[in-house]
Amino acid sequence: TGTTISSGNVGIGKDTPGAKLHVKSGDIYVETQGNGLIIKDTDAATCHRITVNGSGTISAGLVTCP
Repeated sequence: TGTTISSGNVGIGKDTPGAKLHVKSGDIYVETQGNGLIIKDTDAATCHRITVNGSGTISAGLVTCP
């Protein structure tokens, strides 16, 4: 299980995060193939998963918002 923070910002390597999730001096690593970064689009109706394939091609696909 994880930890839920209902308000404020979370910093990884950062004492005063400037965003909901602020990572300093590091990367966000997604190991599992087919997983990626899920972003809600600007009309706030749908979400898209951004992935990169073995050739470095970036793609986005429609997914259910979490």
